[in-house]
Amino acid sequence: MEALKKTLFILSVVAVTSYTVRHMYLKWVEPRASVLDKYEEPMVDEIKKATSLEQLEKLFSEAHAKVLVYDAVDSIKAMEYYQRSQLEPYKVEQEAREAIHAWEAQSHEIFKIRFYWILGLALAIIGLGVYKKVNVWLGISILITGFAEMVYWTSPSFFFGAEFEYNNLLTNKIILSVLTLVLLVAGGHLTDTLKTNSK
Repeated sequence: MEALKKTLFILSVVAVTSYTVRHMYLKWVEPRASVLDKYEEPMVDEIKKATSLEQLEKLFSEAHAKVLVYDAVDSIKAMEYYQRSQLEPYKVEQEAREAIHAWEAQSHEIFKIRFYWILGLALAIIGLGVYKKVNVWLGISILITGFAEMVYWTSPSFFFGAEFEYNNLLTNKIILSVLTLVLLVAGGHLTDTLKTNSK
């Protein structure tokens, strides 16, 4: 059992450490600017710089109102879909719609990360108690399940979209990854201490 425990501990620490470093790189080091940024249309640039879902919804609402006006014009109705989609209100409406979808997907991802990480923490605490008081094998199984949840849900995801929400997602992952690493080390130390004391 000691060999299994040590192997799982080492693999978990290596995984969490490597992707914590990756999250930090993405948040603070990776260049995100492009030389093409200065050529963005003002509304598209505004969509990319939005810092809240409400801002995006306002931009979408304004563009959608313009689209409804354009849709009422016969000459625009007669255009092919591709031609219409290149007109400013249609283009901005589509960009805003995509940004809202990305923001909502990332918000949902943040909720799931927090929920499952807390569930993993609860399982790890229960597992430690079971390990100490009831049965070593059952306790270690619950501990592994708890830490596996925490390790999995703080691993990299590949969402891009509204800059603020992307940063928010990375911030959550960095904080929870560091906490997972600390808890892994503490859990490894505690199980060793409990094993030593029980002898």
